[in-house]
Amino acid sequence: MKTKLSTSGIQKLVERKIGAVSRFEQLPEGLVSQAYGFWRDGEPYVVRVGRSPDGFNKDAFAWRAFSSTALPIPEVICVDTSGDVSICISRRASGVRVSDVDGNLATLSARILDVLAALDRTDTSATIGFGAFDARGRAPCQTWGGYLLRVSAPDFCDWDLIGDRTLRRCLEAAIQAVERLAPADPPGRGLIHGDFGSANLISDGRAVTAIIDWDRAMIGDAAYDQANLF
Repeated sequence: MKTKLSTSGIQKLVERKIGAVSRFEQLPEGLVSQAYGFWRDGEPYVVRVGRSPDGFNKDAFAWRAFSSTALPIPEVICVDTSGDVSICISRRASGVRVSDVDGNLATLSARILDVLAALDRTDTSATIGFGAFDARGRAPCQTWGGYLLRVSAPDFCDWDLIGDRTLRRCLEAAIQAVERLAPADPPGRGLIHGDFGSANLISDGRAVTAIIDWDRAMIGDAAYDQANLF
């Protein structure tokens, strides 16, 4: 469940960790976290607040392991947990979410394609396995096909919650298609963001200045991001 802390309460959590800050302001939020921007020592930062530190720690790993000029991932300054609330403080890139950019997006669209290409070229040697990796870079499967085939496993998703017969038939057909098409041979160990789209890309209108929210990132066929591009 998403946190519902007050602005003043979140600012106190931040200042307890890093000292006095200024220009504390609410930012567009994600599905599972609150987000605020602020300044400290003349530099802009972002704090996100959620119930679990897992996604935040994965962001920190992604920054350490994958960030480059071609793949700008914001530096994570710290992750801290107090009770059932976790915060993640990171540097703030210039710009806004691509979904909020005004004007001609032709040039920006080309830059987004460049980022997709950079994902496929990224060195993933800091990780092991295929599939969704944890904050240490460990993924659960030996092959990409093996990860895809987990879609029907009970611990992957509780599909029994879908009671509608028509939806069940569609689901069963989709799972059968995955089982039929899952590659037997592993592709290259590409980096997959897992939620690549306009809400998780920051831009100044000319370039992509940051790729955020790496909690769904995986290792496998980079075409996965292309197929799910939104």
